[in-house]
Amino acid sequence: MPDLSSALLYPVVLQLQTLPDSQSLNIWTTNDNALYTAGLGLANIFHQKKKPMVLISGIVGTILSVWLYYNFCN
Repeated sequence: MPDLSSALLYPVVLQLQTLPDSQSLNIWTTNDNALYTAGLGLANIFHQKKKPMVLISGIVGTILSVWLYYNFCN
């Protein structure tokens, strides 16, 4: 039985390939590495486990990006 992360990866890759930008998969992998690095850094700073800090940084980053999009883009 495949794990949840690999099951969710296939629809994401298919959707990213349909975007007009041919670099969309490259953006996905770059953001994935940035999210992991941010979570790892926060885990070291706050002496917590890595997995919850990656989730927290992903949620905070998503909320901030939506707020920035609606407040600074027409």
